Amino acid sequence: MRKRVFLLLVVLILFSVSPVLAEEVGYVYPFRFDGSNTLKHYVSNGNPYISVEASDPDGNLIEKLGDNIFKDTTDISAVYFDPGVIEVGKSAFENSKVQEIYYSESIMEIGERAMANCKNLTDATFLLQSPPKFGKDALVNTGELTIHLPNYAEVDDWFDALYEAKGDKKFIIKNSLVKTFFEDENGELIPYWVEEGSEDYEDFPDEWDEFAFRTWTMEQLEAYLGEWELPFKDVSQKDWFYSNLKYSNMFAIINGKSETVFAPNDTLTMAEAAKIAATCHAVIYDKVEPFKAGGEHWYSMYLDYCYEEGIVAKDFKFDPNRPATRAEVAYIFAGIEKDAYEINDVPITDIPDVNKNTKYNKEILKLYNVGVMVGSDENYTFYPNQTIKRSEVTALISRLMNFNYRIELAKG
Repeated sequence: MRKRVFLLLVVLILFSVSPVLAEEVGYVYPFRFDGSNTLKHYVSNGNPYISVEASDPDGNLIEKLGDNIFKDTTDISAVYFDPGVIEVGKSAFENSKVQEIYYSESIMEIGERAMANCKNLTDATFLLQSPPKFGKDALVNTGELTIHLPNYAEVDDWFDALYEAKGDKKFIIKNSLVKTFFEDENGELIPYWVEEGSEDYEDFPDEWDEFAFRTWTMEQLEAYLGEWELPFKDVSQKDWFYSNLKYSNMFAIINGKSETVFAPNDTLTMAEAAKIAATCHAVIYDKVEPFKAGGEHWYSMYLDYCYEEGIVAKDFKFDPNRPATRAEVAYIFAGIEKDAYEINDVPITDIPDVNKNTKYNKEILKLYNVGVMVGSDENYTFYPNQTIKRSEVTALISRLMNFNYRIELAKG
């Protein structure tokens, strides 16, 4: 059975590096610790694969890789950061011969010129949803670079951050990493990240069938994938849309206006509607690297995708920055899944402000009958020409993506 792991497309990350501990492999620990939670001196031990751990063999906590620590080095090829290390210092790898760098999910800041002039650097992995804070020229003069990200990464934010840090568009973003597990000698499940196609790829557990992500509750998803915390300061767990937003953000279908602001009462724009529709479609149909970054605007790749996949007609006109009407949202969202299963049998006469002369009436009715749209009151009133709030659209996303969120309606 084909696994439908919401863009959980999979190949073992470029390299897998075991921590270099003196008692395990006989090497002298390759760093000197000065008691400041910062590793400041690198001592070569002949191993080209370096593991930057969150503590040294004596238990000293390590949070930062110091300034200039690998600058101009020629004897390293790959560096792996353990979870717990949160900062990379200025010029940490500048002019070095490093080829691959693997940053864990704890990394928050990359210093100025940290990877500048690393001509041999071809691959960098960041296990982060949003980009860290990049210092000036952090990636300048690195040549062609492939950036590996989790499947839930916010690609548009990453594109902007990488372009600013690198100063050019000579990079490819692959957001297809997903966490899976292997069993160690003690029977414990150890997580690691993979991409589809790796010889080390292991199938996901049998419990995850092709419709799992469309039927599982939030609790089941978190039990399988790990807890998910919303970063938005203007959203509370008491908000009626909280679970819908959490689900939508977990799939990277809707993002905030910034890293900490969701703006729930802002109106949804046409560009945002296109991004949502394109991402939903890509998740449902397991599209591999669906979006072609590099357009003039952040939304260009989503508009292109909507046209190419037939979500909207070729003559449909997006006015990206204009607020979308509810009828337009219905039209766009109805095109995500052409063969959606109908759970309702609501005639158009049951919707008081929609009739056969209403623009996009067929698409509006379709979303009522698949349980995605339900109207704004007990009479099923739709208000086709009004706008829709960002908070409201999270409910539509949840219903589009997960069958358990869909709503049955009485007929007549």
